[in-house]
Amino acid sequence: DDDSDDFKSRQRPRSNTVSEGTTKANDSKVLPTVFKWEGGGKQVYISGTFSGWKTLPMVKSHGDFVTIIDLPEGEHQYKFFVDGEWRHDPGL
Repeated sequence: DDDSDDFKSRQRPRSNTVSEGTTKANDSKVLPTVFKWEGGGKQVYISGTFSGWKTLPMVKSHGDFVTIIDLPEGEHQYKFFVDGEWRHDPGL
């Protein structure tokens, strides 16, 4: 099975300002990236290429689930894990 179409990608825009984001030891720029799940659920996690596909818990806020992850510039694939089921980002 080729599941590559099952994953959504988010392209991080390049920034011309030095003040935005932070740098790591290898000088790759990272930017705080907000992920939001608005599809309900009791337990929501996010997983992607940025975490080695390990699930990271999201926090419930005003009925939605959110998390902020510092990501290096570039393209990242991710999916949500909602109440035991893999789900796509409906916003993409």
